[in-house]
Amino acid sequence: MNRAVSAGSDLVRQIAVISAVVFMIVAAMVGTGFFGGTNVRDLQGGALDADATVLAPGRPAFSIWSVVYLLMIAYTIWQALPAQRGRDRQRRAGWWIALTAVLNGCWLLAAQFLGLLMTVLAIVVLLVALAATYRLLVLLPAKGWTDRILMDVTVGIHLGWVSLAAVANVTAWLAADVVPEIDMRSQLEF
Repeated sequence: MNRAVSAGSDLVRQIAVISAVVFMIVAAMVGTGFFGGTNVRDLQGGALDADATVLAPGRPAFSIWSVVYLLMIAYTIWQALPAQRGRDRQRRAGWWIALTAVLNGCWLLAAQFLGLLMTVLAIVVLLVALAATYRLLVLLPAKGWTDRILMDVTVGIHLGWVSLAAVANVTAWLAADVVPEIDMRSQLEF
């Protein structure tokens, strides 16, 4: 690959990462009701709320999203710097990180506009993409603390939260749509 093509591909990747993270942020604003929509906890008949099932994380746990978004924004700015453009680690992981940002946004839109089954499918695909991204980062060792924090820690925290959220999401879907409701009073009547 010649230098001009390589430089052009690197610039496209940097722009794709920026676009993906902007999409994720806009989707989050839709998902929180900032643009007039319904907050995620109130969607799907409240199935995604913190107290909807016994496996749903408590409301304070959702504050981790602030950390994830701040780290993603910091990574986005850092990866856009000219010094990051041609780095092999950025070339190999940048597209994957962009994909995880898009998939994160898609989950939020699925929760807003589609059914619970689609949120399960979206979060499973996101989980797989995050796991693949983290594996790639492990195989391509970080060079310095900035790499570790803005790539490894960012993807690691995102992966950890989505792992937990996937369990909660599947539980919400099973409780709301799959497992038939049992009227305990009829079970107690003889």
